[in-house]
Amino acid sequence: MTVRALSGCFAVALCALCAHATDEVREAAFYDSVVAVYMHEYRECTGSMGSIDRAMLLEWKTKMDKLSQTQAYVELVREYRAAVDSVRKPPPCRVLAWNEERKKAQMQSESAMVQTLLAQDEANDARRDLDTLAKSPYDFGIFPFGVSKKLFLYTYKKTRNVDPVVMDSIAYVNDVQWGERPFLTAFHFDKNGRLFKYEIESPGLASDKLNAVVRPDAEYLSQVFTRKFGEPARRYTFGFFDIKNGVLSPYKTWDIKGYSVYVGISVDNYRYYAKAVVARIPARAARADDPAASK
Repeated sequence: MTVRALSGCFAVALCALCAHATDEVREAAFYDSVVAVYMHEYRECTGSMGSIDRAMLLEWKTKMDKLSQTQAYVELVREYRAAVDSVRKPPPCRVLAWNEERKKAQMQSESAMVQTLLAQDEANDARRDLDTLAKSPYDFGIFPFGVSKKLFLYTYKKTRNVDPVVMDSIAYVNDVQWGERPFLTAFHFDKNGRLFKYEIESPGLASDKLNAVVRPDAEYLSQVFTRKFGEPARRYTFGFFDIKNGVLSPYKTWDIKGYSVYVGISVDNYRYYAKAVVARIPARAARADDPAASK
């Protein structure tokens, strides 16, 4: 073979090699451009700006393509465009995220509806239970004597937006309005958990406030009871040394059949206070701490 022939063969081979190399470059460039498009879709869809392996990117793209071809997704896009954006074609991730938020909002709405219905049922049950109890002029508001502690606590919170503080068989409420003034009020429940007594108590003060504040507090509570129950049956006078620790010295008492109603003054740990009491007395029984019981 002549040199000229060899040169020709070499030229042909070189051209073929160059053509093959050009094809690989074009193929790589095409592949890179496709990956760039997919990466743009991925970032727009997920909001992530971090790097991702090409294999994972292709897997994600395949998953999105399969999803977008389902009838359920087509319907979901239709709902999205009707509710959010009717112009632009949304990325799949945005549609899926919107659908998840919609489901969450729907669940919250349904949950709130269920809670409202349950609360209404509880309120209706409470109202029926309260209506079944006998009423008297000596009850505390809508709470008749004999109401259960559970129903009392539930209804008190619902109607007054206040949680009583419960200690054993007593529920305490600060700042209950009696006339024009607020007082600590204690609600007592018997061994069966039924309301049988409520007590109104003024703040405890030092002995030098006995005549200036505590006795006027007792008089104020007496006036509240007089407006509610009528004139007292008895009035008592007592001096400083007549007030004993842990014993309620009666100031005024009312004669009401089946009830023990009185106002007095007591002292605890050198703190003097006025107290008003309304208690329902079981038939043929009287509480030992009832001043009217010893009359």
